[in-house]
Amino acid sequence: MAVTKTQNTQEPEKPTLNPELQTSQDIVEQTLNKQEAIPAPVDQPERALETVAEEEKKTIEEHENVKKELEAHKEEIGSITSAQTLQVSQAQKDPVQLEVEGVLQQELEDDYKSMTPDEQVEFKRMGEETASKISLLLKSAKVQFEKILELIKTWLKLIPNVNKYYLEQQSKIKTDELKKMKEEGLFDNK
Repeated sequence: MAVTKTQNTQEPEKPTLNPELQTSQDIVEQTLNKQEAIPAPVDQPERALETVAEEEKKTIEEHENVKKELEAHKEEIGSITSAQTLQVSQAQKDPVQLEVEGVLQQELEDDYKSMTPDEQVEFKRMGEETASKISLLLKSAKVQFEKILELIKTWLKLIPNVNKYYLEQQSKIKTDELKKMKEEGLFDNK
């Protein structure tokens, strides 16, 4: 009884690239995910499997290192841009608005961090707009604290899943702080 070997003469299937992928990193990841194991030579199957496993492990490690480097560069670029934007925007604001922004920011760090980046941008933009309106109200001869309270409430409603009572409490605390500062004369002559 003779054993005959049959060879598979079909060409290995080439990985197809998804046209929706946008970056070269996505293409590399897809290609790596679709690669098939290299067939082992018949005379040393264990050795070939070990070699393939080692090469795959090295490739994965290199891929992870590249990912980490990209993330580090993104964070570095993002922090530089944010710092520059903050310096420019604060240089253009008047002192009253900066004081108001400081009061509005108090005790909101956790809420801000829980937001998505898009929500953070909108929250910050609306906060600056609210601070600007409040600073104008504080500079007037007769300050309308009811209007300031409503402006703060409207702004705080941007916080996702905000508790109604928490919103009322924070709005009142911030309005009272601004009222106290106004009575102490901190916004006069600015």
